[in-house]
Amino acid sequence: MIIKSFEKYYHYKKSPKETFKGHRHGDFEANIVLSGELEITCEDEIFRLGEGEMGLWWGGNFHKNRVLSESGTEFIVLHFYCDLENDKSPRRFSLDRIDLSMLALLDEQVMLEHNEIGMIDQVAFHMLSALMTRMENRTLDIIPIKDNSGELYRRAVKIMSENIDKDLSVPEIAKLCNVCTTLIKNAFNKYSGKGARRFFLEMKLERAKAMLIKGEKIGCVSNALGFSSISYFSQSFKREYGISPRDFLKNIIDRSE
Repeated sequence: MIIKSFEKYYHYKKSPKETFKGHRHGDFEANIVLSGELEITCEDEIFRLGEGEMGLWWGGNFHKNRVLSESGTEFIVLHFYCDLENDKSPRRFSLDRIDLSMLALLDEQVMLEHNEIGMIDQVAFHMLSALMTRMENRTLDIIPIKDNSGELYRRAVKIMSENIDKDLSVPEIAKLCNVCTTLIKNAFNKYSGKGARRFFLEMKLERAKAMLIKGEKIGCVSNALGFSSISYFSQSFKREYGISPRDFLKNIIDRSE
């Protein structure tokens, strides 16, 4: 893994049961747990990160974390660009004593007093690159959290992905999962922090953005993703990203010239 740039560094100490709002972004994200335990939702995966472990995923995948430990959790969040493919599967790594020592030195280098946000200079960039390279070959299996609500959430996200060309309603998704609408709503509130309908729309829009980047026409993208009209697709896209699909395409063309 070759690090191209580090964008953000955060050092958090969070209270029990505290939850971060689920979101997507364009770069990669790593969460490193220093003490306690985190619950990670990443697309259709739900798993735990324990002390001395790192989770890594592409930020374009929906992700959310929640503090599990009764005594709270201390962890570091890194945002960066690298040469990895935008893989949908999250990865889990173990840190050894040398890694943790390097991380402690790095933390002293980048952190400002009484502030959760670190300042990344050239020295910090090289330290972070060396740390990520060391951990690259120490992967661990993703061990899913297994409960009824989590299994339902995973099944529903998979159904959404397989039917992204359709305009499925929440009752239709519930029917495909063989459960009632209330159970679907509860599962998505618990593991994504948002409604199932909203989650499905965001999944479509993220796919739309990738298709536009590849040069596909707006009308083709709208049809392929099951939007009722190009107008509704354009309105939804602009509401989500602050730019119309037409202007988004124009920016891509301008940058390539």
